[in-house]
Amino acid sequence: MAESFSDPESHHGTVYKATNWTFAGDTAGFSQNHTDYYLPNDRPKKLWLKPLDPHAFQRMCAKDFFNDLMNALDPHAYAAALTDWLQAHSGILPRSLALDGKTIGDGKCCMIVTPCRHEDGRPVAMIPASGKKEDCEA
Repeated sequence: MAESFSDPESHHGTVYKATNWTFAGDTAGFSQNHTDYYLPNDRPKKLWLKPLDPHAFQRMCAKDFFNDLMNALDPHAYAAALTDWLQAHSGILPRSLALDGKTIGDGKCCMIVTPCRHEDGRPVAMIPASGKKEDCEA
């Protein structure tokens, strides 16, 4: 699933509509500042979603799908696998990464955790997650 945002003050989202993105709603109107905190800006954006798999919406909203998946993982094995991946990509990845978590459907469907380049916020990878947002933010 890909996500993107448009600013309704300057764009109507016509390109998203024309390329079959789904309008998912408005954001709460916050901006992320350089210290990893969100500040109100009174400028809600439009959230657009594009399934990269034909069954993406059904899979992401399936009852307990991600919860079951994440609960089946051994947290120590997951941490070891993530560490191995980061070490295997040393020199390719940016020097620092930040984790970002996003919920879909007010957390009713799932959460996605994304390691992002610290310098510019570009995503490096994504993984579905479960639990509270505070459990997934670093």
